[in-house]
Amino acid sequence: MRKSGVLIALILIFSVFTLTVQIQPVKAQQEGEITAKPLRFSQFGIVEVRVNDPDLAVGVPSVEANGKPLTMKRLGSLSTEFVGYIRVWSWHDVNANGRWDVNEPIVKDLDNDGVYNPTVDKIVNGTLSGGETLTSIIPQNPPVTVTYGDILTVDVEHGEPINIVYHETAPPRDLTVTVYYMKTTGVISLDRAIYPEKGKVYITVVDSDLNEDPTSVQSWTVYFPPLNKPILSFAVNQTITHPSITLTEEGTCSSTFNAEMVDLEPLHVEAPETLTANYTDYSIPGVEVPNPKNYRIVSVGAVVLTFTGKVSFDKETYKIGETATVTVEDPDLNLDSQKIETTPPAGPCSLWVSSTSDPAGFPLTLVETGTDTGIFEGNFTFSFETTVTDLRILKVFSGDYLYANYTDEKNEAGVENYLVTDVSTFKTFTASVNLDKDTYGPEHLATLTVVDPDENFDPYMPNIMPYTTLKANVHTVLDGVPTDRRGITLVETGNNTDIFEGKFIVDPYGWKNASTPHVYAPFNTTKAITVICVYNEAIDEFGGPRIHEVSARCRTYRGVVSLDRGSYSPGRNPSTPSPCIVPEMGSIVEITVTDPDLNRNPHTPDIYRETEHLLKLDVQNQTGFSRLGYPVWLNLTETDVDTGIFKVRHRLNENVVKDDRINVYYMDEFDETGKNATITASALILTHTGVLSVDKSVVHPGGTIIVTLKDEDWNINPSIRDIIPAVTAEAWGGVDVWTTTSGRENKVPIQLVETGPNTGEFKAEIVLGVTIPASPGDLVTITYYDEQNAVGRRVKTVQTVEVASSTAKVLLNKEIYSLNELVTVTIIDPDRNEDPNFVETIRADEVYIKSTSQYVEVNLAKPLVETGPNTGTFTGTFQLKALPKTPTYQAGVCYVQQDDGLTVTYIDPKTAEGKANVPIVASATVKQVTAKLEFDQAGYRYNDTATLTLIDPETNKDPNVIESLEIPITSDTNPAGLRITLTETEPNSGVFVGEVRFVEKEIGGSALLVRIGDTVKAKFVDETPAPEDVPGYVPGTPIKAVEVVATARIGLAMGELPFEVSPPEFLDLEGKPIGKITVGIPVLISSNITNKATFNIDMLYIVQIKDAEGRVVNLNFVEGTVPAKKSYLLSIAWTPEKEGVYKVEVYTWRSWVEPVALSKVVTASMIVFPV
Repeated sequence: MRKSGVLIALILIFSVFTLTVQIQPVKAQQEGEITAKPLRFSQFGIVEVRVNDPDLAVGVPSVEANGKPLTMKRLGSLSTEFVGYIRVWSWHDVNANGRWDVNEPIVKDLDNDGVYNPTVDKIVNGTLSGGETLTSIIPQNPPVTVTYGDILTVDVEHGEPINIVYHETAPPRDLTVTVYYMKTTGVISLDRAIYPEKGKVYITVVDSDLNEDPTSVQSWTVYFPPLNKPILSFAVNQTITHPSITLTEEGTCSSTFNAEMVDLEPLHVEAPETLTANYTDYSIPGVEVPNPKNYRIVSVGAVVLTFTGKVSFDKETYKIGETATVTVEDPDLNLDSQKIETTPPAGPCSLWVSSTSDPAGFPLTLVETGTDTGIFEGNFTFSFETTVTDLRILKVFSGDYLYANYTDEKNEAGVENYLVTDVSTFKTFTASVNLDKDTYGPEHLATLTVVDPDENFDPYMPNIMPYTTLKANVHTVLDGVPTDRRGITLVETGNNTDIFEGKFIVDPYGWKNASTPHVYAPFNTTKAITVICVYNEAIDEFGGPRIHEVSARCRTYRGVVSLDRGSYSPGRNPSTPSPCIVPEMGSIVEITVTDPDLNRNPHTPDIYRETEHLLKLDVQNQTGFSRLGYPVWLNLTETDVDTGIFKVRHRLNENVVKDDRINVYYMDEFDETGKNATITASALILTHTGVLSVDKSVVHPGGTIIVTLKDEDWNINPSIRDIIPAVTAEAWGGVDVWTTTSGRENKVPIQLVETGPNTGEFKAEIVLGVTIPASPGDLVTITYYDEQNAVGRRVKTVQTVEVASSTAKVLLNKEIYSLNELVTVTIIDPDRNEDPNFVETIRADEVYIKSTSQYVEVNLAKPLVETGPNTGTFTGTFQLKALPKTPTYQAGVCYVQQDDGLTVTYIDPKTAEGKANVPIVASATVKQVTAKLEFDQAGYRYNDTATLTLIDPETNKDPNVIESLEIPITSDTNPAGLRITLTETEPNSGVFVGEVRFVEKEIGGSALLVRIGDTVKAKFVDETPAPEDVPGYVPGTPIKAVEVVATARIGLAMGELPFEVSPPEFLDLEGKPIGKITVGIPVLISSNITNKATFNIDMLYIVQIKDAEGRVVNLNFVEGTVPAKKSYLLSIAWTPEKEGVYKVEVYTWRSWVEPVALSKVVTASMIVFPV
């Protein structure tokens, strides 16, 4: 029995297509624009239309309003902007007063002639016979002259649009703007919801119906004077206080109207009160013609309340130099929401500040933080001396309380002159004092640091305590006897830091008064010397004065002088013949002097010039006489700030020779006893024997030899990496190289670079074929010409390296190849890498190829190319092809068939054993392979495009072209199927791809008709498969073709059904589970069905009930659509007629016509009991 289908889901899919037309720019054409205002108008109002088009230097724009031509006037002779006007209503001005009066006829002047024509024009209200003069609103401030006839009348009813179209010609297009002839309900608002008793009330009305003229600012007190009805009124506690208030437009065409301000103070309003503003809107939707009897009152209300003010300091504690800010929060002070207001200097609403030291204090005027905030602020500063009211300075002292007293005119409870107070405190601090060092030497610059916030009187500039006040002073104590005090100027380190610094100099020669005073400390004495600094603090944390004292010792140190090396090398020996590259001057000597006494300024590196005669260097021969140019006085420069370590460098001159002695003298003005002392250091002038070495004894052609030379004589500058230059061969001090191939007469000088500063070790690379020519079997000879060895003699040091031959290797990229495959040959032969800077080749005729089927050897078609500079590895290719009946042998091609052997031979010119022209062989095997055919996915849905890929090297017949083939593809719905083309991805790839689209309706082309649940099959016949893939293959017999198949599923992945159905449940008619099923009682058989697919599926839901003997006793179904990824609960009702055990089966099919399963069959047992 078939029942009507149940609606499962209704899916509406809206597709919005946007067509974008790109206008290409054309020379001398610019896009115009059209605008209109207002966009909404009504009754007698008019609309202004403007067109601006730079292309319209001549002519006028073509503009239509609802299909009627609109007169447009140019704004000036040179302007490209035009203006026009639109109306709907005109009227017959009976009393000629220029305004519409009640009962004056209203007309739509459709022929625009200013005269009523009964056959053309339309009467909106009243009666006319014909020929009467008409008038309308005329713009008061138009940019051009406008008369009645210039304004276009458009025939629309309230609520209808007017489409204004500009037909632009360059570029050709239509530009449209739409306005609406529509009445609106006015909106009224107040500037706030709560007002103080003396507040100012601002009322705003927004109503486009009042905006009749877009060219002028309009005002309204009554709506149409003939109606003589007030448009706006104001009431306090429902009592009208302002019966008629004027509204003035905020700007031309704004439709926003502001009312005259209502001042509550003269009204003597006392909180709590209610305020009401009433706007009478005579132009409302649904009323055709203005009428005193038809209006709507739009109201807005507010209340008058008082609040208790709040007063607060911005900090709990203040110090000198800070600014205190007092804040009062009181909405009652916010009288005018549009102004920033101030508090009065006295009386109600005033603020008074005072302190414990000045209980009287002074009034502080507060200023509102912004319009309509009700928050007021004021500030004042502090002084230890006196209060200055005009400057808002309050006298304070340590521990004072600060008071802010605000007189609230009326608090929230109505109490008048209510006092609100906040309290803060004023604090002073105890200073901290310290010196930058605990020990000072002669002429040292000392720094005294004082941290005292109580001296930071002005936070906007550095404060100063001058030395003349002796507030900070310094003196010395010699064996317990103090000397005179000298003042120190203290200067704040920056704005508002509270930190002060002062300088003084510890002077061994005497006193000096100044901002930076000199304090006397005679270091050349046995007396103990102490520096004492005193800071006289005016106010400490307890409010009283305090004296701070810090001290440091004065002492001297014995300096230390040292050299960076124990010996140094001289320059060139004058007796050395040319060529010689050794410099005439010797090594650089680095001298270090350590003496804290010289660290006079701890803030910058100290420098001492040679003219001060602190450091002298002398070079003497073995008899003690100074060499020419010596001794010399040297500068001293501190290595960094406050180190007391000084360095200087000196290069030995050309007169210094082996076995001389360097003597350094430091003239210490003050040693540890305060007396003069001479501190010395010395070193010898020595030469060294160079040691030459190489990193290998054997090297291949193109290889690299690392040369190392250790010789301290070339370690000239300890701070940099020295260089042994390559100037000329056989030069004393230099290194050169030659090979058997180059010959002894063609030696090449090489440059060596020190491995790091002050190492004395030098390295260089010799690259065979670049630095110097070399061949297999050569001997490389490297020579160092040591200009002075350890005993001062000239000697030569030699190292040799052998250039070896190697045996080549031949490699193939595979062990097994298929028919028609490309073979890559790799030859590794370092001997052929003759130039490491270039990519080299092996000739094609040096390589031979053959197979079992092709006994005739052929060469490669192209040379083998080195994989990169200096690799010694070369690669080339050749093509395998299936053996034809009549082969034509050619270079680069080898004919093969199943189970062939493949041989590649390279003739090595010279092996490691020295043998010439030795064949080097590589081999492989040829096997047929079975093609692979596959889809790019396991499952597809409607309108998907599938990609098919065939991998079969044997289908690649021609390696030089992109080939193609056709294969058949079918579906369950379309068993005839179609043929699609597969195209090789690139020449010689053996990979072929093609596409097919799956569709629900037949459209032809490369589109295959399918249905949900179909299996799609693509087939390819492989004529040359692997023997193991051929069913029943017997070795030695011909290899038969095999069919290769690829499959995919429509709807979901292969083997997966789109629906999932839950086992049936048994429910009553209210949807509740049934505990006991009884004969004659209806039961709902319910299952939850889920569409797992990503698209909607039409389906047939079938419920079949069988008795214990397998007979079908009931069959019912539902047809419908299940949306993608959705679930539904479906139910079938059945009333059992007999007791017994029944089996319930649930199926989902495509339809009765296509009984394809969409889910697995689910079952459940049902027991029916008797009544």
